[in-house]
Amino acid sequence: LREQGVLEVDSMTLAGIDISIKRDKTLPDPENVWKPYLLADFIPDLKKVNIPRVTGKNARAVYIEIGEQTSQQGHVSIEDISFTFNRQHPLDMPEQVSFGKGKIYNHGVISYNYHRLDSGRFSLEVNLSDMPFEPFNQMVDPLQAARFRSGHLHQFDYRITGDSLQAQGEGMITYDDLNVEIFKSHQPDEKNLGSELKTLLVNKLILKHSKYQAKAAFVQDRITSKGPINYWVKSGIHAASAAVIKGKSDKKGKKRSRKSKR
Repeated sequence: LREQGVLEVDSMTLAGIDISIKRDKTLPDPENVWKPYLLADFIPDLKKVNIPRVTGKNARAVYIEIGEQTSQQGHVSIEDISFTFNRQHPLDMPEQVSFGKGKIYNHGVISYNYHRLDSGRFSLEVNLSDMPFEPFNQMVDPLQAARFRSGHLHQFDYRITGDSLQAQGEGMITYDDLNVEIFKSHQPDEKNLGSELKTLLVNKLILKHSKYQAKAAFVQDRITSKGPINYWVKSGIHAASAAVIKGKSDKKGKKRSRKSKR
């Protein structure tokens, strides 16, 4: 620092981070501003500080949103977060930029692994396992006028390769006992479909009661006014819906799994 005016730190560990973000969708949107989509570009480059490796532990993040239609508040929380962020190589070289894990609503375990492939492309792998559907009502019910009555997500994976225009990838899902209740969009308190249905008809597509390792490919266009986390989340939602609606269960694998359990 004294000789070159730069603070050199081998690594930094951050413990107990607690982040809360709130968005009110009833307010008018601000003017669109282009945002970077690569994770490393989104992090500020401190010219006078060089920290090639940052790790975090015992962190917590909460995202709160007020729905545009219902004006009700929903939230998503991730607890017990641990992560690693690397900036050891030039931005035009491949690198494992970040990886980590946490617990959604303190239930299901979610993990991610993010790589920079070159100066313009990245890859991302996300896994969510052992998650009941009901806790998602804390976000879905107030904002989308829907409710999970039952269901258990055993495993959901998605993998994408993306650039400045779009991400391409595949989603895979295994779940059972899915029971969803939908309300009328203009009257959120009125039931549109019975809560006892084991399958749900939505836009002439049937959401099956259970699926086993159902896979489907998808393409997600990037929104240039949104950052990398929005790119990730939209890709994940697209992967899940594609796997649930279009994915076909691996029946042979399901039979093998049942036999092994016996």
